[in-house]
Amino acid sequence: MMTAIVVAALASRGLTDSTIYSLKLRRRGIDLDKPPPDPRLTRRIADVMEPVPGPLQAALSLEDASRLLALSEHGALPVLDDQGAYQGVVTARAAAEALADTEQTGAAHHPPTAGALAQMPTPLTTEMPLADALHILTTTDGTGLPVLDDERTVLTGWVTHQAVLRALHAASRVRRPSAGRNHLVSTTT
Repeated sequence: MMTAIVVAALASRGLTDSTIYSLKLRRRGIDLDKPPPDPRLTRRIADVMEPVPGPLQAALSLEDASRLLALSEHGALPVLDDQGAYQGVVTARAAAEALADTEQTGAAHHPPTAGALAQMPTPLTTEMPLADALHILTTTDGTGLPVLDDERTVLTGWVTHQAVLRALHAASRVRRPSAGRNHLVSTTT
């Protein structure tokens, strides 16, 4: 009898990798073969975002906006209208291209403003997982993106590549002597 059970189990395993129990779990959305998600990438954006850099006013001239972008460490700055509503982001690249176009066409009579150059990047919200922010950051210009509230109306923070890397490397290794031997101990910051 035991031999028959072993042969049946081996034959079943040869035909399919699933058992009746693993199939039931998979139907309920639990995949035992899938590796568990990295807990560092499941953190919320609100946990790692930085303060909003000094925003540009939508009516700001192209020259003034490009000067502020040159001084910014992010390569992109948020744009707000006169009422403080979020209008998008202006990148240093967009400002440089607009300055070049203005010089070539001689469009000094109607120079563009920061609001005219503002682009709406893929929105990041405070409740999104860090994995989503990382994907969006790698596909956009500049080194940072604005973070909006859950209703996507109020600018609440800024996420940079550096902030994501700091979150991914939160566990640092510290050498601590113990009984004459050094051990690596993982600590969180």
